[in-house]
Amino acid sequence: MFLGYIIFFYYLRTTLAVNQLSDGSPSLYLPTTDNIELLNSQNIKSLVYGSNKAWFVEFYSHWCGACQRFAAHWKDLAKKTKPWHSKVINIAAINCADPKNDKICMEFNIEYYPTLRMFPPNADFQNPEHDSKLVNNRDDLESRIVEFLDQINPVPSEWPIFKDYTSKRLDTLFLDNKNAKHGFLVFEDKSSIMGKQLILDFSDRTDLVIRRTTIESNSYLMEKFKINQRKLPVVYLIFNSKGSVKKHWEFKENLVEKQIDAGLDKRMKYKILIEEFKKNKNQNEELALEEESIKNDNENNLDKNIYSQYKVYMQDLESGLNMIMRFEVARTKLIAGEKIDALKKWIKTLLKYFPGRKEVMNYLTNLNIKLNSLKSNEITGDQWIQMTKQDQNNESFLPENTEWAHCKGSSPNYRGFPCSLWTLFHTLTVHQYELELSKSQPFDQNFDVTEVFEAIRLFIKYFFRCSECSENFQKRTLDYLDHLKQPRDAILYLWKCHNMANKHLAEDITADPMYPKIQFPAKDQCEKCYNGTDEFVTDEVFQYLLTFYDSKRILPIKMKSDNIVDLDFNGLDENDLKRYRDSISKKNSLKDLKIDDEIFLTTDSSSKMPLIFFILFVTFGSCYLYSSLKKTNYKLQKHIV
Repeated sequence: MFLGYIIFFYYLRTTLAVNQLSDGSPSLYLPTTDNIELLNSQNIKSLVYGSNKAWFVEFYSHWCGACQRFAAHWKDLAKKTKPWHSKVINIAAINCADPKNDKICMEFNIEYYPTLRMFPPNADFQNPEHDSKLVNNRDDLESRIVEFLDQINPVPSEWPIFKDYTSKRLDTLFLDNKNAKHGFLVFEDKSSIMGKQLILDFSDRTDLVIRRTTIESNSYLMEKFKINQRKLPVVYLIFNSKGSVKKHWEFKENLVEKQIDAGLDKRMKYKILIEEFKKNKNQNEELALEEESIKNDNENNLDKNIYSQYKVYMQDLESGLNMIMRFEVARTKLIAGEKIDALKKWIKTLLKYFPGRKEVMNYLTNLNIKLNSLKSNEITGDQWIQMTKQDQNNESFLPENTEWAHCKGSSPNYRGFPCSLWTLFHTLTVHQYELELSKSQPFDQNFDVTEVFEAIRLFIKYFFRCSECSENFQKRTLDYLDHLKQPRDAILYLWKCHNMANKHLAEDITADPMYPKIQFPAKDQCEKCYNGTDEFVTDEVFQYLLTFYDSKRILPIKMKSDNIVDLDFNGLDENDLKRYRDSISKKNSLKDLKIDDEIFLTTDSSSKMPLIFFILFVTFGSCYLYSSLKKTNYKLQKHIV
């Protein structure tokens, strides 16, 4: 029943412990160990454009579950093609979830993750699609690369020769590299790419030459060597001595001492054979075949602030909103049609049911007005990001910083944004129920239990950038209306999906070891929620969820300067709570608007100078008057006496 939700939220909650670069940026890859070039907004144009090499680039998001799972394939591709990188093509990646890369990802119209693009050598940024080719098929990526390289014209002079060898003479094999001692000629079917793969595998070597040919391009040599076409591919070894060919024979396993694994494909077998043959023939030559091994030390750098796992923090909710507004939605090149309708519904839902502080709600109100005032009923991603940042002031803003509280993982890229989405979704469903319950006639015919869930569903469809997650969710939730009938159904349905996802991920390698995925609520949180076994009592769970996500119990934003680590509001009355919320809100408004404290204090002090002089004047005047009166009184007493 919940299979679709499980699959979707499996990806949603999946956040691998990825790497943290020297500048603090999160990354799924390390350049030294993964053989992947890390691109960003500062270097992508200088490295990719005008380069003599082609580039194969993954645009990804470090929190995206599909990207994290695809990362293993991307690393494997980079490892297998490592020799290709020196002269022909680089394997690269850019993290679109890093705020620094937001603009460049928008320029490339990256709407879903992962997105793969190929760039030819000497690419020109001004060309259509920025001179790049979108790769939709992620199967057999090596074949995609070979096909792409085969179409490059003209070919850079540094590149090896991909064209079929058509000469009837063998000595011309060494015309472009007369110093090479050995040549390998691959005879194969026209549709095979093994020969081109081997050419690329050894493209960084100057001591050998590899070419390929087919029956269509060189029937003469096929007949001369009496090669059986049914036994293709066949590789011939040609020895070079000062430009003249002395001997040649078929290259087989008996030419090397190393035992070859029978399970390997022919390309890998020949690659190993050639490597071993060259190693034995050239004892003084070092082969660039060393495997790099750098221990990835992922120490748990936990924040000094200890946040409760049993409370909801406004810090997580606002940080999640910031990610949604200024990163997820903004990645869409043109928001129009169904997308603009979905965005309007999402903003309207947030405006109605997000239990935010006054300034953030004012911000959402203004954003909603602007969005519904569009003349053309469409907006570009650039225009949207400007809309989310303009006209912010002390009374209306959404912080542009992203910091996690409860959702902070044991390392920078555990939990975070997916956790905040869960928290936001739960909070919206509960707050809708809360508001309805406060009415004089709650849950009448105007109440729509599907309202929040439909807004969430449309947001996921059009703006959630994990493409695999989004597609899965849409496919598996077509019958969601069958599950949302009663007023409390949205709350409980989301809770069930959440717990089923947690159960499947409990032992998964993607789970944060410091925060195990448990069934929520745990027994120590809500003993009444269990019937004496591991089964839940639905009515008790529903009441617990109403309490846990109660808008009045959400912990407000706290500043780094605050010494309060985790304030328990159970000991505060409503007045104390209000004063604390107001004081924190004022501090945050100053911080988020980036007002210079020194300027603020200077202005404040100068404005009080007249008052200070007045007080000093009154004080000294009073002292002088008192002293004078005292002396006068003394003289009068003396005169009377």
